[in-house]
Amino acid sequence: MHNQMIPTPDTSCLSEDIFQDVYEPAEDTFALLDALEEDKDKLCNFADERLLITAEIGCGSGCVSSFFKSGILQNRPTIHFMTDISSAACNAAAYVVNKNREVYNDRSGAFLTAQTCFLEGLRIKKSIDVLLFNPPYVPTEFEEIPKEANIASTWAGGADGMNVTSQLLEILDDILSADGIFYMVAVARNNPAKIQNYMSQFGYNSKEVLRRKAGRETLCVLCFSRSNALFS
Repeated sequence: MHNQMIPTPDTSCLSEDIFQDVYEPAEDTFALLDALEEDKDKLCNFADERLLITAEIGCGSGCVSSFFKSGILQNRPTIHFMTDISSAACNAAAYVVNKNREVYNDRSGAFLTAQTCFLEGLRIKKSIDVLLFNPPYVPTEFEEIPKEANIASTWAGGADGMNVTSQLLEILDDILSADGIFYMVAVARNNPAKIQNYMSQFGYNSKEVLRRKAGRETLCVLCFSRSNALFS
């Protein structure tokens, strides 16, 4: 078992005005980091079995990707993709992960960044071994969902906060490898139990890795896989 806590990635290399366009790490970000650290031993064992291809959709500042690739899977030859619909986020994430590779002393594997929706155009169908997603989950009126990428894109989730997440769940089979693992952030108003029940109909095992209060919200991190590897 691991004992040493993994330091949170440093995003101070980004100027303050960047966060007018890029989601700044917040309680939901840190919940996802803590959930990944909770599963660190199993994720490292997974990475020791094969060359992992991993990805984060909606990479924002790059905080989660940096923590996952260089902190959790330090010096394992992982190929990690980061995507976002925002060019500002892609640029910020690439800068942060490269800066933090030095902090974590991570000298193996590669980061690849692409401005795209989900993983469109990357030609990696059914290849992702670990997928990370902190979606826009805040319930909002349909009119509040921006038509173009801006800071509201990072939180406006439609009537039940599931607008973007539902789209991703519909194509998850086309993204994950046969025993791939998917981590996602949700809030109580997204009805996490309903999400788990829905995915079970398509053969996905699931677990709630973490649940915590964050102001008026209750955050949780869910994990899905067709494999039982993370559920034993």
